[in-house]
Amino acid sequence: MNVKTASEVIESLEPKLIARNDKGGFSEITNTYVALGARTTVEIRIPNRFEFEGWFRFFDKKDVGPHTQFKPALTVETADEARQIVLRHAVSEILIDPHEELAYSENALPFNLYILSARASFLKSLYKIVVGDEGEVYAGTLPHLKQCLPWMRSVHLCLVPEELVRSIYDGE
Repeated sequence: MNVKTASEVIESLEPKLIARNDKGGFSEITNTYVALGARTTVEIRIPNRFEFEGWFRFFDKKDVGPHTQFKPALTVETADEARQIVLRHAVSEILIDPHEELAYSENALPFNLYILSARASFLKSLYKIVVGDEGEVYAGTLPHLKQCLPWMRSVHLCLVPEELVRSIYDGE
């Protein structure tokens, strides 16, 4: 994936806004896009619990980051739970540890975060977490998505075709 392709992807999106932070006096706002995927792999000895692996890639109109493989020592019941953990890991990479004083400071650099996924069920679960106070799956020391929201100017969900997600993953 190159910058030209990334720009085309960005122009084709139909994002759904699910959260906006109006508390900070932000000096600069950056649009950041993240595509991700995850799948369950091996069922462990506990019934209906699986190991999983995932990936994510950040990009914008100026830069395309590498795709990052992620295989934690955690188990999940569903692939959507795995995607939540992958997202939290990805978001934690772009954040300094969220801290209330800093999150609303004048010099904070917030993100308009656009989350791309081909799985409507995953985006629906994110919506329920952010808007409806549904619980998140446990992910060890990763920050919860709600803890990260003060660092985001806005959060948008983007349902995209599976082929597009694959091309974002595969393209170097």
